[in-house]
Amino acid sequence: MPPTLLTVKLHGFKSFASGANEEFNKHLNVIIGRNGSGKSNFYDAIRFALHDPDFDVRSDQARRELIH
Repeated sequence: MPPTLLTVKLHGFKSFASGANEEFNKHLNVIIGRNGSGKSNFYDAIRFALHDPDFDVRSDQARRELIH
């Protein structure tokens, strides 16, 4: 059985300074929201936690914006 992401808990990551806690279904999940609601930042948090090699945070500016 492949690994399954069950929960994402965020605090202090980009636009999630006050935190977020999202639970996932093991079959299908959809992230929706208005423009500027944090969808991309949510995906960035997952990529950061899973050490995605394409998630580039090498610049000082990028690192400062990443974590509050």
